[in-house]
Amino acid sequence: MKKHLPKFITFLSIIIFMTALSIMVVGTIAIQRNEPLYIFGRAVTAIPTGSMIGDEEDSLDIGDLAIIKKGNYDEIEIGDVIVFQQKVSDDLYILVIHRVIDIDEQGLVTKGDANTSADQGFVTEDEFQGVYVSKITWLRPIVTVITTSLGKTVIFGLITIILLGL
Repeated sequence: MKKHLPKFITFLSIIIFMTALSIMVVGTIAIQRNEPLYIFGRAVTAIPTGSMIGDEEDSLDIGDLAIIKKGNYDEIEIGDVIVFQQKVSDDLYILVIHRVIDIDEQGLVTKGDANTSADQGFVTEDEFQGVYVSKITWLRPIVTVITTSLGKTVIFGLITIILLGL
């Protein structure tokens, strides 16, 4: 039994490493395409702005982690919180999470809970990425630090130190 334990641990470590590497590659591709990274039909994204701060149960604060599921565009209803790609410039899109306030034949009309006016344009089926399911708020302080430039630098430095064994 003792002879097999090191081999099993090595095998398990390789499997974990390969899984992590695969998630990193798929995640990088998703980021380049400006799409959520879905694992088992769910994705997690950090909320970077205050546009969804509000009094609704599904309103989102800066630093919340939103859990998103792939959804059917045709099943979206007024009041649903959705994720979509919004065109910022000719070749730049960003992911936005806002509430559907109207449904038109041209697409969905959205608005952030904290915003005074609706978003410009319509969300089409091609731009639609998913539907908000729930949120994780207890990690907000950590997420807020990690999403800053200083936080990313500190995390990268710590990972480097750990990997180098210093």
